[in-house]
Amino acid sequence: MPITLALAIPIEKFFRDCWKAVRGERRYALAELLADRGEAAGPAAIGLLDALAAPGAYASMTEALAAPPRTLLHGDFRPENMMVEDATGEVVVYDWQFASVGNGAYDLAYFSALVADPDDRRRLDPELRRAYVSGLAGSGAPVPRDLERDLRYGCLLALASFVMGAAVAGDDAASVETHRRGLRRLAAAALDWGAAVSDLFCHCYR
Repeated sequence: MPITLALAIPIEKFFRDCWKAVRGERRYALAELLADRGEAAGPAAIGLLDALAAPGAYASMTEALAAPPRTLLHGDFRPENMMVEDATGEVVVYDWQFASVGNGAYDLAYFSALVADPDDRRRLDPELRRAYVSGLAGSGAPVPRDLERDLRYGCLLALASFVMGAAVAGDDAASVETHRRGLRRLAAAALDWGAAVSDLFCHCYR
């Protein structure tokens, strides 16, 4: 979903309706998707999404990630939307319908959480963060004041995006599997990175 303040309220309402539908769907049961993380993981992830569905929470996260410094965001920045040119090694990114302008941590969180299953992603996390900060510094762009916090915000909004996608996925097997995998990976990342209900109404950028 785009990080756009003008759309925050209608998207929040749509997310709330989608979460009501997805929360009760057996095929998207977070307790099952996160079973390898222990009995507490599923309820913890459900608690985060319940809190994110509260009035004002999604808009609050959007407000935080729409604040300066801003950059171009892809909005659906995951490996499935990328290809590598064989001849040059250059990465080509496509599927830009959710492009917006906001905090680059949103795209980083989206990619980091979805690039691999949780065990492999945990090993990649430090390297991806270092590469991101190094790239910003090398280009003269401002380095985030609190990248870890920004990543938690971005991960929560990305998780909400996959809830919305799951709600409209229908019965297509490939689409259902894509959203099951995405929900599992994003929920695991949100828990690993310390996302908490208290994050959901934080206005640290004001």
